Amino acid sequence: MHEVVVFDTNVLISAILSSRGPPFHCVSLAKTGIVRSVTCREILDEFADKLFVKLGYSQAEARAAADEIEKLSGIVAITHAVKVVADPDDDKILECAP
Repeated sequence: MHEVVVFDTNVLISAILSSRGPPFHCVSLAKTGIVRSVTCREILDEFADKLFVKLGYSQAEARAAADEIEKLSGIVAITHAVKVVADPDDDKILECAP
């Protein structure tokens, strides 16, 4: 049985920015099927938005990066019912977790 992981936006961005750090290696484990990634539309949208707005990616490049994560991940629907983290943007990470 594979471990299931939820990558937050910071991990996904770090994985793109450096191929030497732990975030890159974690995403690589998901790409090779050693771990199973799950995510939600909200995380993918936030990831694409940060790439576009903060890092200067074109909209097409940002969407392509999000699409790549979508292809290697299981997609779950969240209800926004979880309200436990000091930063509300992080609640979606917990809600994705099995």
